[in-house]
This record gives sequence, C-alpha cells and structure tokens, in this order.
Amino acid sequence: MVQTDKPLHIIGFGGAGSNMIIALQKMGLQAKYTCINQPERENLAHEIKYINFMPPGERRITKTGKEFFIPDMQAPLQVPQNIYSLFKPEAHCLLIAGLGGYTGTYLMEHFGTWLLEHQLSFTAICVLPFSFERDGSKTIIKRIQKKFKGNKRFQFIDLDTYKEKFGAKPLQELFEQVNEDVYALI
Repeated sequence: MVQTDKPLHIIGFGGAGSNMIIALQKMGLQAKYTCINQPERENLAHEIKYINFMPPGERRITKTGKEFFIPDMQAPLQVPQNIYSLFKPEAHCLLIAGLGGYTGTYLMEHFGTWLLEHQLSFTAICVLPFSFERDGSKTIIKRIQKKFKGNKRFQFIDLDTYKEKFGAKPLQELFEQVNEDVYALI
C-alpha cells in the first residue's frame, strides 16, 4: 500500500489512530511516529511523539465521581499550527484514524483534503467504527467516504466486516487482527 522511497512518518489521529500506531511500533515497523490525541496514552514509547489535541466539548462527572468527556461533533475544527509542521515534502505520511470520534474524524477529513491540495506524499487509513458506534457520526462518516471514494491514497477498513468474519471473538482480538492486517498492507 505504501510505495515510496521517502522516509515514513506515521501519524495517528485520535484514540483509534493512536492505539494503532502504538501497535505498529511494537510490531517493529520502522518509521517516525506521532500521536495526536487527548489524553496521552500511558503506554506510549519514548520514540512516539505526542501532540495534545483537545476537541471541543464538555466534561461531565458521573454519580460515582468519575470524569468523562463528550465531544461536540457539530463544533468546527480548529487546528493548531504545530500540527501542520508535521507534514514535510521529504517524508511520506501515513495517516491513521478511526472515523467516529471527533479528533480522528475531523483531522482525517481536514488533512486528507489539505495534503491533496498541497500535493504532499501520503496514504490514509480510515477505520470505520462498528455500526452500533456510529450514531452521532453517521453523516460525517458518509461525507468523508463520498469525498475520498475512489482516491487510491485512502483505504477504508470496516470493523463490521471483521465482526462478521471472526464472529464472537473478543473485541481486543479483533483489533489485534486489524493491526496485523494494516501492518501487512504497509
């Protein structure tokens, strides 16, 4: 999938993208790595650069006192300037994001468009969430699929096909299979 003589820079947008690049780095894939997410993953290797990106939304507290965050999927994206500096003409960027949450969905759409406009070298892997997870983001996911459909730089991985293929496997095992398949593609 990634055919280039340029150094590879793998950038994970959001939770799913960050989780996948952590797995790829552990599998030994040689590349420069960057996670753009909030919060920072506890198991982030020192070779992986972390950029804090807090989507718009609100924090809530459960009755038990545990804090959680609800992103505002309708809020406009505001991209910090330091993220643009990641994309260099001398590198091939592999963007990885789960489409469903705010960070992965909006940053993938934004930078997919921006990189095409600036004719930079990149490939994008968009992981479509399970159908039951898509409630608040169906419209955005469809827009992104339509926008990039047919563009060979974009690969869409549908988690529902993994659930159909592997049945009742635990989710962790399904995600490990997705990571192995992405590693094989690269």
